[in-house]
Amino acid sequence: MVKTHITLQIVLAVVFLIHATLAYADPAAPLHSSPEECLGRLCISDMKLTENVFVDKYGKGFIKEEYDLTLHCYIFPKEHVFFEAGFDHSTHLPMRFFLSRESACADHSPISVNLSTFKTGAGIELGAAEDEVSGRYGRPTRIDDSIQREKRDHRYRDTDLATRFGAKVYVYLKGGNELLDTSFYFTNGKLRSILISTED
Repeated sequence: MVKTHITLQIVLAVVFLIHATLAYADPAAPLHSSPEECLGRLCISDMKLTENVFVDKYGKGFIKEEYDLTLHCYIFPKEHVFFEAGFDHSTHLPMRFFLSRESACADHSPISVNLSTFKTGAGIELGAAEDEVSGRYGRPTRIDDSIQREKRDHRYRDTDLATRFGAKVYVYLKGGNELLDTSFYFTNGKLRSILISTED
């Protein structure tokens, strides 16, 4: 009886290890249940990624000042996709990465890197389906309807942001005292924009 019990424990332990290994190795398994920090090699929590380091690698782009951020705006000309990187005025560290099929800046400079390198850490890129995003990141903290938000919130009324950037938004929040927030914007079930931010 004791021998059978020990054998059963060993079998269960082996099954658990196999399951854990397969879940880790399966690219379709949920990898995150918290916000994404990286877009390609750009990670918003990277303290070495100062504005100067970023500009040395990607060029200045088109500069836009917004509240406490300096925004650098770029376009992937071949794919007609837009990228924006925002840096804090005082710390010069990244606070926003925004990748979209729709422009958020008045002008842009061409960026000379391959768009295929601008995937999230879980391998999500523009055009991904909703279930692909939730499959990799788990259930979102909340799902926003940006069309309804435009109707409710006077700050968004008559802005057409929902139709431009994506009407349905999967929002992943870090929680606690951390401000990290990742939003995936969808139009007709396909990913149109990705926002990674540490702004208030």
